[in-house]
Amino acid sequence: MNDDVVGAREPRPEGDGSAGWYADPVDPSRVRAWDGAMWTDRTATPLVDVTAFEQRYAWATLWWGGLGIVCSVLPLVSWLAVFLCGPFAYMSWRRNQRAARESGKPPLAAARLGVILGAIGMVIGLVAIPIYWMLWGRIFPTA
Repeated sequence: MNDDVVGAREPRPEGDGSAGWYADPVDPSRVRAWDGAMWTDRTATPLVDVTAFEQRYAWATLWWGGLGIVCSVLPLVSWLAVFLCGPFAYMSWRRNQRAARESGKPPLAAARLGVILGAIGMVIGLVAIPIYWMLWGRIFPTA
């Protein structure tokens, strides 16, 4: 075999370096298996256009982040920003990062914006929930 990357520990794949398929450091038109410590001799041609996944996760991240901002300022649903929208924005952002790493392209800015909005929505929600709780009787008097 004439492949000098097999068994090499460097260059390490980007990210956490866990086992998986990554862009081949020798031939970018294919992917190579990384076993968590070194490159293996298993290669493949990518069957899926990971750019489509990257875009889908980027827009999903932006959607969840924007929804988190909206939910965080509404009294009855601010908990959604904290427990649903923010975490989903983060998970979509992580998937976008993984897809970007596999495609060898930089992550889309929409994903970064979405995860920032999700985090801001979570913070606003965490502040707003106790305030709404304390002021609920004054905002909506029962008698």
